[in-house]
Amino acid sequence: MRLRLLYRGILLSLLLLLTAALYLQQQDPALLLETDALSEAKSLAQKNRWPEVRMLADFAAEHPQNGRRQTAMDLRQQADAKIADRWHNLRSFVRGAVSGKPVDGASLLGTISLDMFVIGDIRDLLVQGWNAAQGRETDGLVVGLSTVGLAATLTPQLHWAPALLKTLRRSRRLSPKLSRILARQLKAGEYRQTGQFIDSFANAARRMGPAGISGVMKWIDTPQAMTRLAKAASISRRDSYVVTRLSRGTLIPKISSDGSNIRLLAKSIRRGSRTGKLLIKTARTIPASLLWLLFALTLLALCQQALVSRNSRGLR
Repeated sequence: MRLRLLYRGILLSLLLLLTAALYLQQQDPALLLETDALSEAKSLAQKNRWPEVRMLADFAAEHPQNGRRQTAMDLRQQADAKIADRWHNLRSFVRGAVSGKPVDGASLLGTISLDMFVIGDIRDLLVQGWNAAQGRETDGLVVGLSTVGLAATLTPQLHWAPALLKTLRRSRRLSPKLSRILARQLKAGEYRQTGQFIDSFANAARRMGPAGISGVMKWIDTPQAMTRLAKAASISRRDSYVVTRLSRGTLIPKISSDGSNIRLLAKSIRRGSRTGKLLIKTARTIPASLLWLLFALTLLALCQQALVSRNSRGLR
């Protein structure tokens, strides 16, 4: 009798294990992130990056985890108040214009204010020329973008995108890999490709805002990724920012070519651990057909045991 109970217990445990494995096979480990929107918002709030905090808190309030919706709403209200504080924004703008080091959305606008005019491009070219004369390393991307900026001043409309790119480069918010690609294009005179990238960057920045785009560009490694982000931002600027920021860019390849799946992708992400990712990856290495076969055999064995037990009671 005890042996039979032990056998049933083993079968039941195996059935539960197979059920869990089949469930894990349906999950995508890339959607299991090591942080969540509310935690990221709290971290950025300490750095006074309130426009980004606003988007993350808004997302966290709409998709609450562990019943923290009220906390997210409170943080969103705090962000709204900071964004609406004119004196705070003015001080940050001036600080950014003077120091050239952005810490929030207003200071970022202040930082690029000088670069919007030809004097900013001349300044950067002089600085890079001085570095070259002193035998120091020059930044090919800054030089190239300054040249693009000088060319843009000859047109009726100033193009602010190269100025913003230079600011992100100087503040180390631009992906090193992307910086090398753009610098190589500019050096080789591939201005058409660079122009296409700048157009995509400008489209994304218009949708996401200077603060939003600056918060994700360190994870945009290729012009193709920039194109996907721009398409997604045209549909939902908040979800595009959240997906890119929380996944550290790993979900960019999962954005469709037209960006139409960005909202669905945003709803699918959730916080998880490395262990959870490992379990999902392990389960996905097992052929689904094998799991279903084992599941059916285990279920059949349990049913057989139930019939044997029923017949035994009938004989008694």
